[in-house]
Amino acid sequence: MRPYYIRFHCLREGRQRRLFPGMNINEIMEEYTAEPIMILPTYYRRHPVGYVEPGYLTTVSAFLFPVKGEGYFKLDNQSFRFRPGMVIHGCPGKWLTSGNLTDKPLEFYIMYYRHEKDSDGYMHRAYEMEIGSCPSLFATLKMLADVSKHLDTFSKFQAKTLVYTVLSELFGIMKSSQNNEIQSIVEEARGYIEFHHMRQHTLCDLAGRYGMCPKYFSEVFKKYTGISPIDYLIAYRMKEAHRLLTSTCATVKEIAEMVGYTDAYYFSRLFKKQFGLAPTQLRALPIEQAN
Repeated sequence: MRPYYIRFHCLREGRQRRLFPGMNINEIMEEYTAEPIMILPTYYRRHPVGYVEPGYLTTVSAFLFPVKGEGYFKLDNQSFRFRPGMVIHGCPGKWLTSGNLTDKPLEFYIMYYRHEKDSDGYMHRAYEMEIGSCPSLFATLKMLADVSKHLDTFSKFQAKTLVYTVLSELFGIMKSSQNNEIQSIVEEARGYIEFHHMRQHTLCDLAGRYGMCPKYFSEVFKKYTGISPIDYLIAYRMKEAHRLLTSTCATVKEIAEMVGYTDAYYFSRLFKKQFGLAPTQLRALPIEQAN
């Protein structure tokens, strides 16, 4: 895979995706900006070899940051492999079971918070992300865990400041990672469209191939290419049609079918819109002008 990337899981559908459908880091940041949260203590936990959590119902939200070892966390029907380089977000109202998977202790930070508003926003979702090595983030978490041991007003103020520092660093990593991953997806989608340009494609089909909703896929595709996926497909087909018209003796109808159109008249209209000439007019030009 490419350098560290954000990876969300939708296990209810039984398959893993790089990006949770419709999940957007900008929307996540907007939610944490707009919605107040109650800062709860942050702890450094150590689960010994063979540890198994029998299960309980979660009542608050939390970010979990593995430091050493490897384990599993299960929230209702969502299972997460817990290891360094990963972060898990848990939410209230889930049945939590967990355990250690190796012959070494499992050590991690857990940053609790409460969001009183009952909603289906990101604060009330369980997901995981891969962030790689982030020494500065864990240095901040250590300070936060130390401050959380004290109950005086100044310590509470420091804890609140450090929580938002952690969120700022985490969301910065997520934004960078998601941008890198999305750009790679767009490049892959361009290649797929070009290689299969003769096939019939819909926006829903293309978006579904990459686990995205159509609106979001179209937005990010246009962000990196300047045009929508379907317009890109049409432009590539017209480019191929131009090449075939100037380099082969195939009929206009045959060329229309070669680039994905069963209706030669519709193909001719699109071609004229793209180049200002109908296919037959292009062929009537001298070779040097047609090229």
